[in-house]
Amino acid sequence: MFDYLASAHAVSEVLAMVIGRPLLDSDGSLKAPLRVWYINAEDPQDEIDRRLHAVAKQTAGGATIRRQRAV
Repeated sequence: MFDYLASAHAVSEVLAMVIGRPLLDSDGSLKAPLRVWYINAEDPQDEIDRRLHAVAKQTAGGATIRRQRAV
């Protein structure tokens, strides 16, 4: 259960950086969008995609998510 919560928190932080505004901490210092790499070697790609899209839908107003695979 802890791994899932840590992963959910990481996804929320990633999306906060991508959209350039704090999602979890209203006093956060984000001022502009950032480019972010989210590396997860534990979950299958479809699970990662599902989590990113779910959090984006709930918090980021449907932010567009583009993925690139490392080779």
